[in-house]
Amino acid sequence: MIFKSAKITIFPLLKYGYLFLIGFLLSIPIDIFQRGDEQSGFAISLIILLFSFFSIFRVKGVDITLFYSAILLSILSIFYIAFIYNLNPIKSLLSLTYFFLPITSYFFSQQLIKSSNNFLFLLKMISFFSVLLSYSLLYTIFISGSGLVRIDGILQGTFFGLNLTGAYGVHSLATHYLLLIFILVFYLNFNKKIHFFIKIIYFLTIFIYIYIILLSLSRELLLALILFFLFYSIYKINIFRTLLLLIGISTFVYLFFSSFLNGILFIWDTKLSDSLNALDLNDLSSGRIELQLIALKQLFTNPFFGTGFNGYNLNYKDTNDLSGWSTHIYYLTSIWKMGLIAFIFYTLFWINIFKKMFSKNKEINQQNLFILFLIIITLLFLNLFWDVFLVPNIMIFFSFLCGSIISINTNKNNYNNQFI
Repeated sequence: MIFKSAKITIFPLLKYGYLFLIGFLLSIPIDIFQRGDEQSGFAISLIILLFSFFSIFRVKGVDITLFYSAILLSILSIFYIAFIYNLNPIKSLLSLTYFFLPITSYFFSQQLIKSSNNFLFLLKMISFFSVLLSYSLLYTIFISGSGLVRIDGILQGTFFGLNLTGAYGVHSLATHYLLLIFILVFYLNFNKKIHFFIKIIYFLTIFIYIYIILLSLSRELLLALILFFLFYSIYKINIFRTLLLLIGISTFVYLFFSSFLNGILFIWDTKLSDSLNALDLNDLSSGRIELQLIALKQLFTNPFFGTGFNGYNLNYKDTNDLSGWSTHIYYLTSIWKMGLIAFIFYTLFWINIFKKMFSKNKEINQQNLFILFLIIITLLFLNLFWDVFLVPNIMIFFSFLCGSIISINTNKNNYNNQFI
């Protein structure tokens, strides 16, 4: 048995209507500002923050204490840096809000998800909207569109004519698709009562998202996909069978889909050529190593207070405008922005969350806990190469799921019957 719960009512949508809405807001990254082909970076999931902000005032415990501590110490860093460099702290305070506010969905989810049934219904809704989004992308990109997934740093495709957001361009939107893949894999594994026809639809949906990510030309996301499914396969069918499976798939693709494979390699040709001919790591990472070294230099200048969320403009003078640029390493970006003191409490906050997710979890069996663990490890690994969690809709989505899993594990309203 994978979950314990009571039977879902005949009218689940009426009973869990608010979760239907939450599932839509989390799954579909519609841009709030529909301005031609521009992407504002404001996803529709930001609506959740209108409610999650107020939820933190109703929470008690270690999590909220560590969260408040990280925020207050970050504010201290902002005013300290503002005083030292004679800066206006308003912009830095807005940057702090942008950084911390999406995380409040973690506390909000624990007040919404009161039982395992709630969580199951939420996953069903996310899976349902994932399917809708994938087939809308399939139609708008490959049928009515040009067939090109990526054009000039922007991913193509809409949700039935509505533009999708990409706060950081290609990586932002493609990472959202990666997260939807993770949810579908997780849902398929623990809900054994999914109809065979529905499973086929989910598998096709996963394939569509994988294909779009592949054609997004994101090296980081491609690596994350490979590692996730490699370790997932090893866990499910062991190393030897995984090796045979890889050989079999490779042979099958080579024999029957060689033209398809050549087409993908042709699209990747420039990216692969640039990677193989890179002179050094800085060239390979599009100049990010240089920016990371600047960030480290600034951090060492004020290790306890960082840059006070002021960024590269703090004490770096150059002809290039580096405002709004990040290090592309989430952990470095975090400590660089808030300083060592606040970062310690911020790290303890997440450690405590992960500990509660996996410690004595009674609602999710060991196999699905491993898949959950693999999802988190993959995202944490991806944060070494790109600031995944700085994207608001990604952090809102991820934080909400973390809170939901902890809630069903600790809530006494769960039941003993199998999900239907």
